[in-house]
Amino acid sequence: MREDIASLVAALKVGSPVAAAALYDRLGRDVHQRLYRALGPDPDLSDLVHDTFVEVLKSIRRLRDPGALDAWVGAIAVQVAHMRLQRRRRRWWLSFVPHDQVPEPEPSSPDATGNETLRQCWKALDTLEPRRRLALVLRHVEGQSLEEGAASLSVSLATFKRLLRAAEDDFRALTPRFPALGEWLEEGGR
Repeated sequence: MREDIASLVAALKVGSPVAAAALYDRLGRDVHQRLYRALGPDPDLSDLVHDTFVEVLKSIRRLRDPGALDAWVGAIAVQVAHMRLQRRRRRWWLSFVPHDQVPEPEPSSPDATGNETLRQCWKALDTLEPRRRLALVLRHVEGQSLEEGAASLSVSLATFKRLLRAAEDDFRALTPRFPALGEWLEEGGR
């Protein structure tokens, strides 16, 4: 398996389109899931997956250890998500409608309680500073270790721990604004 990854990386470094397709087949779904978990429902999610792979292919020559390919691609996806969150934040700042007053679409599933909790969770995450949000998602949704999360965000372990603690505190402080989220946290949903 390690030899397969090494040959895939070698082929990517010489610009093989077959290798690029193989890379997408191997990691496309993982990148999509990571971006979805970090960003929530986003109309440009497919474009962001594409942007991630464009960046991977542009910078593949910098990958020194072929065995680190999956983690490296994941870290690039986190960088793409971070840029998207920063753009969202700037867009809300420039908007004439306050962020918390934008109308939300009605849930379409019969599980209205679960949908409401999920909707409130995304809305709460949208209020967090982008790096804090990503730290929270990487640790509690992706299940990454502290070290993996720090590497994904390209920060020191100490910085990642500070971001995570601040995000957890911010998230808990939002429960009065999002009652379904508070009930979910009390039930141990986190």
